[in-house]
Amino acid sequence: MDQIIELIQWSAQPDNQIQKQVYKRAQELSQDTQFLIHLCSVIIGNYEPEIRYRASVILKSAIKNCSTLPEQLQQMLVQVDLSIQIMRQAFIIIVPEVVVRIGIKNSNLMMEYLIKLIDADPVIATDCLSKIIEDLKFNSENINNYGTDSSLQLIDQLVIKFISLVEHQDTQVVVNSLNFLNYNIFFMPPSLTQYIDSYIQILITGTQSQQQQIRLKCFQGIQALIETKRIKIQQMNLVIMACVQSLQDSDKEVVRFVELCLTDFLRIEDAEDYEQTRLLEPYLQQILSPVILNLAITRSDQIAIQPTFANVYNQTGKNEDDEQDEEKTLGEYSLRSVSNLLLKKLIEFYDKIIVPIVLQIIDQLQQSQDWKQQEIAIICLGLFAEKIMENHGNLVPNILMALFNEKNQQNEYIYASTLWTFSQYNEWIKTVAINETQFIQSYLKLLLLSIENQSIIVKESACSALNSLSKDAFFILQPYLLDLFQVYLKALSQKGGVLLYIYQSITTILSECETIENQELIDLIMTKLISNLVDLNDYNICPLYECLSEAVEKFGQRAIKYIPIIYQATVQSMSGYVQSIQNGKTRFLYQQKEILKRSFDLCIKIINITKESFLELCDQSFLQIVDLALQDTETDVKQYALSLIGDLIKDCYTIFKNVNIAIVLNEYIYAQSISIDPSKIFLATSNNAAWAMGELAIKDPSKITVIFNAVMEKLIKIINESKLPKSIAQNICIAICRIAGSHIQQIEELIPNFFKRVCLILSQIKSQTLDEYKEESFRILINIVKMYPGRVINDIKYFVYCIVASTEFPSIKPLFINILQELQQSFGQQKFDSMFSSDDLPNGFRMKMINVYGV
Repeated sequence: MDQIIELIQWSAQPDNQIQKQVYKRAQELSQDTQFLIHLCSVIIGNYEPEIRYRASVILKSAIKNCSTLPEQLQQMLVQVDLSIQIMRQAFIIIVPEVVVRIGIKNSNLMMEYLIKLIDADPVIATDCLSKIIEDLKFNSENINNYGTDSSLQLIDQLVIKFISLVEHQDTQVVVNSLNFLNYNIFFMPPSLTQYIDSYIQILITGTQSQQQQIRLKCFQGIQALIETKRIKIQQMNLVIMACVQSLQDSDKEVVRFVELCLTDFLRIEDAEDYEQTRLLEPYLQQILSPVILNLAITRSDQIAIQPTFANVYNQTGKNEDDEQDEEKTLGEYSLRSVSNLLLKKLIEFYDKIIVPIVLQIIDQLQQSQDWKQQEIAIICLGLFAEKIMENHGNLVPNILMALFNEKNQQNEYIYASTLWTFSQYNEWIKTVAINETQFIQSYLKLLLLSIENQSIIVKESACSALNSLSKDAFFILQPYLLDLFQVYLKALSQKGGVLLYIYQSITTILSECETIENQELIDLIMTKLISNLVDLNDYNICPLYECLSEAVEKFGQRAIKYIPIIYQATVQSMSGYVQSIQNGKTRFLYQQKEILKRSFDLCIKIINITKESFLELCDQSFLQIVDLALQDTETDVKQYALSLIGDLIKDCYTIFKNVNIAIVLNEYIYAQSISIDPSKIFLATSNNAAWAMGELAIKDPSKITVIFNAVMEKLIKIINESKLPKSIAQNICIAICRIAGSHIQQIEELIPNFFKRVCLILSQIKSQTLDEYKEESFRILINIVKMYPGRVINDIKYFVYCIVASTEFPSIKPLFINILQELQQSFGQQKFDSMFSSDDLPNGFRMKMINVYGV
């Protein structure tokens, strides 16, 4: 016990490193139930209140990491002295954690104690119970027991009690009670269903409370109802009125939830919901101005509305708590972005009504001396760009010319928003590009100058606008590529986060280029990118690797001399992952995995152009890294490794001379039912393993012979899943054809299990990138039909359909015509015609068959 007291005392030290050591030690001891009991003994013992409180904090941390909790924990915790203020805080910290960890169904003692405590100490009781019910939304085990276990039935019975508590004189009790009831909305127990009208009225009334916390909780409840149970709201008009009245609430957090309520109200799922949108029409004039003004930039949310690059490479560590905290500050969680979402919804349903109103508001904002209001005006011109181009096209030239005004470049936020707004008019820019060369040149000049601006957010917006233009209208940029890359290459000399945007922008431009023939430009780009290959185990290397992957793929053999340097860099980067695994360092493992995946992608591009010469670059340690990745606990790491193996088999098969790669791949093809794992995560691994196996079937089919039946049975089971994602179905289909074709003598008994399904999937492949594989699959199917006509005759119409419905392949046409003629001769014209007049074949199919293939 003395050692535990000493540990608790150390936790009070202000030194962060000491505290980390304390909690690390607590986690190590948490597997010993006696440690938990001793901590609880301190909490209820005769120690100083501060010591007892710190024991509860350590106990909470230990509970999260222990495997089982001792049974007597509940009995001990009900003895906590609630007359001491700091112990009240300790009780609130630890009790919900214990109940959640044990599971509500196993916490009868604690639940009964809390229920008895409601009358004696409603603040503590309601706080704990609201935290426990909050867990129901996230803890699937507890949700499944809701309403069946006795303790959960107690919660259901508590609803009426909590409804009465919302009129309690203590504000905190009211807030806790509203929180409890709000979380019950997600599973709507019988008691809440019975009193839902009364509760909705409570929420509506509470939106006008003098207390900010109460107003906030009421709108959170309204949002939960609209989002999940809007059918329960009988008087939606009253809810809408409450929202409209509170749009100018003095508290911005309340306003944020008001706007979330209105946004969710406009998320239409059926005709009845659509009919309700008329309820908002009378208030459109009233709500537009405050919503638009809420687009104002705040210190905590600068430029949040702009579609900037996701700055995922600036994270220095990642765990679940970090992700949740990060999520709260991004995207839809800021008032500026919620206002953006709401305006987009308003545009979707009421554009004819609101655009003229918005144009008037924009005009007023432009006259303001407040730069934030000027920036809002520019943002609105971007938000409403599509409807302005559609219904007020005559205004567009003046709008865009006004954006060139130099005053828009004097404030970095206005400047950045101006560039974003320009990008929203790409459709107009695209249509006038031929005739308005002076405008185009001025716009491109502005973008290029903006990339060299000192402001990071201006650079970011310029890169985003260029990316958008390259995707929407690359032909506009084509004549200026040399100038464009010179600006980019100059920008690559900079340091810091802006490089991330430059890399991603270069990647986008390269992906849109058909080809770059200028060797001097290629050398400039590659030399500059390679010069930035530093800090190879830093997370920020990821966008550079993505950029290099695109460059290597685009330049091909013209970049071959740079490959050795790039490959050595990737090996050094991958070593960070290996070291993290070997040393058990998990703190930065997330980043190292991301670096590994980008390194694998880059290696694939290198393998594609070096072919067997890749062996001159690598040694067996490379395969050891790949093998380590295959054993990773995360599916996507396995997926990248399997993708790499597929390309190695295709282009550098010699590397596997000492490895039976077929046996390895077979381990990662999972014949698991989607009904068992609806997440379909296992399919990504199976997909890449199957594709690699298909490559092996082409390269060295003898390696598959021993496991052929096992592989085919698994792939057939996967392909026959009813809810298979389209891309995975196509890949598995091609893999089946390749593997079956490589062992055509062994497939007779399997044909009825896959032939029809494969034909139907092949008929749905429209992507030209898969034409090579589709043609190959057709050739294999033709061989199967020739060799096993009796096995395919019942499904022959699907075989014919998949070829007729697809692009005509010259190499396939004579073989296919030959089969059609043989069928015609065997069955006679009448039966032959009847075979292809089935109701499950589309109209026009038979006519196309005659016109294209003459049979």
